[in-house]
Amino acid sequence: MKKLLIPLISVSLLSGCVVHVGGGHDDGPKEHFSKHLTLPIDGIERLDIDAGAGKLNVIGVEGLRQIEVDAQIWAYSREGDDYSLSLESHGDDAQLIGKNRRSKAFSFSYGRSARIDMTVRVPKSLMLFVDDGSGDIVISNIQGKVNIDDGSGSIDIDKLGSDLSIEDNSGSIRINDVQGKVDIDDNSGGIIVTNVKGKVYIEDGSGDIEVSDVSNTVKIDDGSGDIDVNRVDALKIIESGSGDVSVNDVDSYSK
Repeated sequence: MKKLLIPLISVSLLSGCVVHVGGGHDDGPKEHFSKHLTLPIDGIERLDIDAGAGKLNVIGVEGLRQIEVDAQIWAYSREGDDYSLSLESHGDDAQLIGKNRRSKAFSFSYGRSARIDMTVRVPKSLMLFVDDGSGDIVISNIQGKVNIDDGSGSIDIDKLGSDLSIEDNSGSIRINDVQGKVDIDDNSGGIIVTNVKGKVYIEDGSGDIEVSDVSNTVKIDDGSGDIDVNRVDALKIIESGSGDVSVNDVDSYSK
């Protein structure tokens, strides 16, 4: 997964309400609280998100002049002993970090694990790069290029104005309404792709694949699972593995 640069300029981080949710046993995070972060968008062209465990929802907003983050945090401490949350700028990039403080190398060695759910509102023109550990991802209404490197959890993409690239380990993927090309490298989980203007390339280990309404070439390299393709300009199946293949209303088809 992509590494983030060390940021130079910090912005304010405001605390919200705090609720103590723990009991008498050390069976999970004891604190639940919210935080709000903002960053002016002047000169920023791209947002890099480094997320750990938790849900991530990114929404593009027409005319918005800042990045806005609403975070719900489940942690052992309000002081950030077991989590990192920051929104900072570095030149023309912005970096949002919201994850557990433990390094990935020691992720199975410690029992204290924080979770952060984040809702992120951005100017829709920004490029977006996401490095995510686990948890569902929802991204909508972004005009810039979107790149996702995901460990586990479902991915739901809607209304993109440029290219989309996804590298995913596990979890379902649903993509709808993309004006650019779509490139998916997936280990396991079902894939649904609809309404794409650019080329679509899918390399998949296991899971069913459904592709429809693509006004360009579709290439599929699949290990196992059914393949269902409808209403595309051209289809090339490089490898179909095990599973049924259904093709309808395709101008050009080759294997």
